[in-house]
Amino acid sequence: MEEVPQVVLSSGRRMPVLAMGTATHPVPPEETITTAVIDAIALGYRHFDTASVYGSERPIGRAIAAAME
Repeated sequence: MEEVPQVVLSSGRRMPVLAMGTATHPVPPEETITTAVIDAIALGYRHFDTASVYGSERPIGRAIAAAME
């Protein structure tokens, strides 16, 4: 599998150029969101677009915490 394309920032750090949007309607169960974000992290995603109106902050936070363990 190919890696997610990246850009080099002025700090020298690398950042993936792809982001995962998390807006859905209707809002799926939290477990579905958590699993999707964990899978995306495993694929190389590091940027997740979210907003308070999406209602996805809690499951995204759980997914990020799980991925960091």
